Amino acid sequence: MLRLNLQLDSMSSREAYFKNEYTEMWIENGILYSKYAPNLKVTLDIAKVNVEERLKLCKGQSYPMFVYGANLRQLDKEAGKYLSSAEGTKGIKAGAFLAESHLDYLIMSLFVAAFSSPFPVKVFLYELKAQIWLNEFKD
Repeated sequence: MLRLNLQLDSMSSREAYFKNEYTEMWIENGILYSKYAPNLKVTLDIAKVNVEERLKLCKGQSYPMFVYGANLRQLDKEAGKYLSSAEGTKGIKAGAFLAESHLDYLIMSLFVAAFSSPFPVKVFLYELKAQIWLNEFKD
């Protein structure tokens, strides 16, 4: 119940918001949030669209990024390479992935290990712990 209340409270403090068929993104309290559409299979084309929209949303500012990872079902190898490249990570200071189960945690941890990142990245099972960690990277 606490998680639902936190999400409802946070909806009123969004600084910027974007949604398309692939993802929903918003900036709240100095953190960029991203939630993928259900059962999304990310291809290189989808990754490029999402990065383009993220950069527009952020308007040249850099943010720590919080990713709700539960809906992401597949990531093409080329999309993974792009998302971990200099172009794909532009404007991101740190990344936190939220896993909804121990299995998701394991899969996301393998993803993080497979694609090197120019900034710190961690996988979490608890939203609040991820947010506290990301606060270290805010301006």
